[in-house]
Parts: sequence; structure tokens; C-alpha cells
Amino acid sequence: MSARYVSRILSLIAIMAAILHLRTQAQESRIVQRYASGTAATASARQGTPDGVFFLVRFPNVPDQSLLDSWGWIKSLHPRYHIVRNLLPDSTVLSWPSNHNWKASTKLLDRLYSLHDRDSITFIADAAGTAHILHQPAANVYEIRIAVKDWPAFAADPLLHLADIPRHPNTESASANADLSVNRVNALHAEMPALRGSGMRISLKETLYDTLDIDLHPRHIRHGGEPARTETHATLMSTIIAGNGNSGPGSLGAAPRAMIASSDFSRLLPDDAGIFSALRIHAQNHSYGTGIENYYGLEAVAYDAQVRELDTFLHVFSSGNIGTDAPAEGIYAGLTGFANLSGSFKQAKNILVVGATDGNSAVAPRSSRGPAFDGRIKPELVAYGEGGTSDAAALVSGIGLLLQEQFRLQSGAAPSAALLAAVLINSARDLGAPGPDFITGFGAVNARAAAGTVLDRRYATGAVGQGNTFQMPVPAGTGTLRVTMRYTDPEAPANSARALTNDLDLWLTDASGNRFDPWTLSAFPHKDSLARAAIPGRDSLNNTEQVQARSAAGGLTIHVQGRKVNGTQTFALAWQWIPDGYFGWDAPATAETLDAGARATLRWSTNIGGPGKIFYRTGDTGNWQPLADVLDVEEGHAGWETPPAFGPMQLRMDVAGKSFTGPQFLVAPRLRPATGFICEDSALVWWAAAPGASRYRVYALENDAYRMLGETADTTFAFRPSAVVSGIVAVSAVAREEGPRSTAHRFSANAPGCYVRNFTADLDASGAVQLQLELGTPAGLRNIRWFRQGMVLGSETPGNVFVYAATDDRPPQGIVYYYAELELANGRRILTDAVPVAVTGADEYVLFPNPAGEWIRLLAKGLRGQRIVVTDMQGRVRKSLRMESLQQEVPLNGLPAGNYWIGVYEDGKRKFGARFVKVR
Repeated sequence: MSARYVSRILSLIAIMAAILHLRTQAQESRIVQRYASGTAATASARQGTPDGVFFLVRFPNVPDQSLLDSWGWIKSLHPRYHIVRNLLPDSTVLSWPSNHNWKASTKLLDRLYSLHDRDSITFIADAAGTAHILHQPAANVYEIRIAVKDWPAFAADPLLHLADIPRHPNTESASANADLSVNRVNALHAEMPALRGSGMRISLKETLYDTLDIDLHPRHIRHGGEPARTETHATLMSTIIAGNGNSGPGSLGAAPRAMIASSDFSRLLPDDAGIFSALRIHAQNHSYGTGIENYYGLEAVAYDAQVRELDTFLHVFSSGNIGTDAPAEGIYAGLTGFANLSGSFKQAKNILVVGATDGNSAVAPRSSRGPAFDGRIKPELVAYGEGGTSDAAALVSGIGLLLQEQFRLQSGAAPSAALLAAVLINSARDLGAPGPDFITGFGAVNARAAAGTVLDRRYATGAVGQGNTFQMPVPAGTGTLRVTMRYTDPEAPANSARALTNDLDLWLTDASGNRFDPWTLSAFPHKDSLARAAIPGRDSLNNTEQVQARSAAGGLTIHVQGRKVNGTQTFALAWQWIPDGYFGWDAPATAETLDAGARATLRWSTNIGGPGKIFYRTGDTGNWQPLADVLDVEEGHAGWETPPAFGPMQLRMDVAGKSFTGPQFLVAPRLRPATGFICEDSALVWWAAAPGASRYRVYALENDAYRMLGETADTTFAFRPSAVVSGIVAVSAVAREEGPRSTAHRFSANAPGCYVRNFTADLDASGAVQLQLELGTPAGLRNIRWFRQGMVLGSETPGNVFVYAATDDRPPQGIVYYYAELELANGRRILTDAVPVAVTGADEYVLFPNPAGEWIRLLAKGLRGQRIVVTDMQGRVRKSLRMESLQQEVPLNGLPAGNYWIGVYEDGKRKFGARFVKVR
């Protein structure tokens, strides 16, 4: 590398550093301009300032939270700039008296600074003072309109914590590409087939979904406050939550029997609790965002309050699809790839926020990450979301419905939101380094393991007060014990520096008195710190704590203590034993069907590492055949091109000297039906023969389920269209077992009509006319006859093909019409539409009709810029036009009856001439 090149690189680095420095200076100058109300002085110089005054302070270095607490931390504006109420004698800290602009969100301040003093502004706040109240959308939330000049006086109200502008949400991207195996919903469906969300009700907060969609109809909960606008995103979310799979395997949701209501997300505050109670709804999905907002907003306060009020209500939010962005405000300002949840409402404590993974449980780069504004763990969970975190949240909402159903079946009562969250979090598959992190939270949701927790009753609830300790011995087990505590924490005041109100501590002890503390993460605002792996310690930020310990002689005991509690705080616990060297097949699950000759993903759960080999066999007695080598079995998945077979199969994993055989599943072809014909009184569908199939079943969709129309050994099936009101059928192949139903086939869509799909007639270079007939099916057809303007050209007996052809070697000149006639076995005859062909024969031009009326037509073999001239018998030009078509129509309007001459000229030379008669 040359010295000149090195010098240029160093110069470029210096320029970039200078630009960054200028940007930082500008940002810091803006903070002082907006939040300071006096001159700067060191904190030491301001000793003796009276109480009740707030200060803007700038630390020389980024402080940790314990240092901020000692200064009476109120709010973080920037990693080094903070609003505090105490000044300590520190000459390195610069301070200013603060105005009350810190009570406004950044978006509201931006709006205020863009207006003139005489302008008015509308916003929402948690106090109204003497301002004019336009509306009160929720308890302690007011919509207010004031003059901009009155803002300083309004903000000085000691009852005001936060003022914010109404924001407009946007849905976060989605995809119809569902895969229930990633989060083991398929395995749960297989093991507990009756668990499908029956009787469960959920609200979808965004826009109205397509209530007539065949995967969702007729399970819509109508109410007066539902949105007016229908959007595809809402339909996709509803399908992931509760689609019943009628249109195909990709439209099967987690809870296919659940009912869905729609709510309007233009209101970011929670819906009225009375609506949920009246409609018997216990969960709501939120797949939308408003951009990065790192503060404990009015909506976050309201959602925390609502969960405390309703107790059993589960709110699930998408984390957002801006995971590569950096926040512009708060203690994490400028840290790309962290603290970028899309909306202040997602900063709430008592909700679940969900990030997205791909099919291999790798977190999508655009999935928004934590921490929350105050260092709490967000998102709590991740789930499959090929289209983004919208999909992931919807999937977790659907899984939540299944768990609510299981709790109701077992105990007759709905679980608290805290207990439901504890079960989901504790059973999640840990991703990456042990313990939680700010990217995956506590891990990837595992529906099968979560339902197992409920089924085995590995959960408990309790309550503690200030200084009280709850103790519970854990039933004996082997391996590693994981315990999660979750509690519904009372809402903090809006704009609080830290959201946690009641602080509970969780830990384990063994019989020897050894203590095991929960996982903690560094919340220090630096990328290296935020990316650091979790370590055991005391958690004073989160209302979710998780601890794990190895099994020990004498057992383990769970402890929960109220470290800082106002009154009594209830909590929920969930636990599981993770045995050493475990392995279990998840996909395909018992009796699950894989499409033959297609790509499939095999999935398993294990904590065994190292290489392994996968084998498969037909049935449960066939010879084992090698399938794939796996480099590291702990990755938990492998791809497989299934054989073109039809029958039961099994899988086996060989790893670490052990063999693990999976359940029996089915590999079978998925048929693709097509419409043969639709006539007035009959219709026919057909499909390709499936190897190994002995017969086929045809189903018709009625309401929200398929009923069997009939069974046949043939590959065609005729029926009366009036018998299938929905217009939708599906077909399956049957061998020893029945294969999967085809995707929904709307037999009237793009249908060929009554047998005929297409009929064409084309003039070829030799002057012959080539006829072609394409059928929907040849079934039930006795004969085909070809016609030219009523004259039979020929006939043929159809075979088992769909396309037939004939040739007219000597067509007459002019416009000639061709059609075909189909004779059915029952004697019925069907005619195609007549198709015109312009034939010039050996002549370069053909003129017709002659005599002519209001027009005459001239046929040509080619276009070369010719000009057409019509003259009367005295040689006077009556019409002149350019030839623009091989079938040029020449208008004769305005010409009296009589004899005329028409000529065609190329480059001034006449190439064709003829006399014609105009008769009217």
C-alpha cells in the first residue's frame, strides 16, 4: 500500500471524525437550547439551590444508573445529558436550571418549535390544568388545545408528567408464508388435537380483516366500534392467529377455532375495558408501530394499568421492523442496532413484545431490539416472522389463545396475564449465549413446551409484601432447573426515568444453602455493554426474572422476596427441568403429513452438540436409508427433499453414540385439481394420477368446513355446480391412508366454460388456415367437427389429450369464419365462438364487399406505408387515407350512390386498382 494511499485514508478518517464531532456538538447545543433556562455553571457552584428546581446536567462521561440515582434522576435526554432534581458537589459536571420542556415528547417539542407563538397546538397529556379540554380518551389522559405561547405555563404544572402529540400508526410488514413448525405449534396440534382455540376470543387492533375470507369465515365478532377500512395486513394477521387452513396448508393458524374481533388502531390508547368484558375477549394483538420512541409514554402507562385492572388480559405487540436504526433520544441515543422499539406503548411492563426470526430461529436484522428506554429486557420473546415482527406477534397471540384454552380446560378459569407470560417465557428455547439478551429476549417461543408446562401444572402463584419472602420447594428432577417469575407491576407515572414500581427478587437455594441469582444484563449505554452475555445477579429493573440451577441432593427451593413493595404484590412462577442429553423430534410430528417430492424442514429439540446422522425408513419396519449428515445437532433443523412416495415413514437421529427414533408420519402427494368444464347443469374437475393411490376423495367447502362430495377411482369427477354453493372444491388421494387435501380450487375461476378453454384460427405463411382447439377436459366427449362458414372441413374422435388441430389448405378470399362443434356422449352439441380470418390468397390485395354500403374493406398481405385513394368516374379524388391495418376499413359516408375507382399506391406508384359500386 503506497504512502499516498495511506495518507488519503487517514485524511478521510479525519474528515469523518470531524463531521461526527460537529454533529455531536450540534445535537448537544440543541439540547441546551431546548431544555436550559439559564446560564451554565458547575454543579459545585450551584450548591444551596432551593428544592423544587430541576436541572439539566452534562456529565463528562456517560454515567451508570446508580450514579444517576444519586443525582435524583428524572429523565435521560442523551447519554451524557440528563434532567435531575439534586446537584452534588462535582466540579466536572456542568449544570443549567431546567425549564419544563422535558415533560414534552420530542415529537411534541419539534411541533412547538415549528410554530409561532400566536398559533395553537393540540396534544394529549396526563394533566389538564386550566387548559381547555377537547376530549378525555382515557382515565388521566386529556386531549388539550392551547396557544403555543401558553406552553411554558402549562408545562410548569406539577401534576403534569408528560405531554405528547397524537401519532398515526403504521402496520409492520407481513407475509402469508406461515410455518407452524418453527415454534412447535405443529407438534402441539399433533399431541393435543382437541386444543384449537375453541371458545377463545381475541381482538385484532389495526384495521378490519376480510370477514368473508374462507379461512376466517364465519368467526367474526361484530361490534359497533370496529374499523370501517379493510386491509390485507389485517387479514394476514388474523390468518396467522386463527386461520383454519381451508385455502391450503399455509393458511392454518395457531388457534383455528378462535373468534376474532377488529379494533381501530387509530386510537393508540387501550380500548375500553368494558368492551372486552362485554365481548368476552381476553387477548389483543398489536402489529403496528409509530417509530422509535424511547420513553414511558401515556399509552404505556394506560396498557400497564389495563392489565392490572383486567388481570387475565394478554396484550401482544410486535417489536418493530427498524432493528438497524438508532434512537435519537434518551440514554441510548445514537446506538445503532439497540433500543429501537417502534412505539412508546411497547415500553409498557405488563405486555409481551415479540421480535422476529427466520425459519432457522435466526433473528431477522430488521427485527427491533431492546433494551427498553430504562434498560429493561425487550423484546421478551421472538417467534417466526418471515414477513417481519407483525407475523411473529400474531403467532404468539395465537399460541397464547391455546394456552388460555388449556388453562380453562384444566382449572375452569383463565390464567392471569403474568402467569401466561411466565409460562411462555420459561418454556422458550434459549438462543445464543445462556440467558436473556436484548435481541432475542428470553428466547424463541415453544408452543409444545409451553402447553406441557400447563398440562403438568408446573406453575404457581403467590404474593409478598415489603420485606416478606415466599418459599416453595420444587418437585425433584434431574438436569437443570429453570424458573421464571413474572408479576403485573402497577403503572408508574408517565415519563418516569424507570418504569418499575414494585421490586421483587427471585432466587434459588439448594439444601446446602448455596444461592442462585437470576440472570441480569448490563444496561450501560454502550454497544459492548449491551451485547454482553447475561450473568447472575440482583435485578432491580424488570418485572420478569429468570434463574436456573443444577439439580442437587436435597432438592431446590424457590424464593421470592418483596424488596420494595407498596402494599402486596402478586406474582406467578413457571418452571421446568431440562435433562442432560435430551433429544426429541418436533417436525414432522406424530401423524403429520409432508408433501411428497417437496422440500421439507426437519426439526428437533436437544442440548446434545456435535455431528449426527439422520436416517429414514418406510413404515416402522423398513430398512433405514441415509438422509443427511448434520454438522452440529444442537442447531435443531435440517432440510430434506422428500421422496415421491405415498405412505408412512419414520426418522432416526444418530448422535453421541445414541439413536433417537421419531414418530410415524405420512409422506403423500398433494393433488392440483383443475376445471375440465362448467356447463349449466354440470361441472367437472380433474387431476393428475398420484402414484400409489387407489382412489380419490372430492370435497366441497360449506361454511367453514369441507364435506365429502364423493369418492372415485378415476382422475375426473363430475358434479352439479349448484351443489357447491361456495364454488370451492378440494381433492385428496387415498392409498392405505388419506393424503393431504389439495389447496382450495375455485372451479369457476379462469374456467374453460362448457368444455372449451380456447379456439383459434390463424393464417400461416403458405396461405392455409391453422385451427386449434384447447379443451378443459376430453372426458365425456364423443366427436369433434371443424367448420368453415357452415361447411364441414373434417371430424375426429378425441383421445386422452387436451389440444386438437386441423388445417384448411384452400380457404376462400375475404373474411372467413371458422368454428368447431363438440358432440358429447349424451348427444349434446357445443359450438365454439366463430373466429374470423382475413384471407387474400395469391393476390396482394382483396377488396370486399362489392357492391358496398357505408364502408368497403381492403385486405393486404403487408403494410409498407401504402396510401388508399378513392376517385369517382371523372377522376376526382373523393377519399384519401393511409393504410394502417391489414384489414383496412375505408369509410364511404358522404359519397352518393354510383360507380367508383379505388387504388393503392406505394411510393407514388399504383400497385392495385379496382372498380366498385356504392349502393346507398
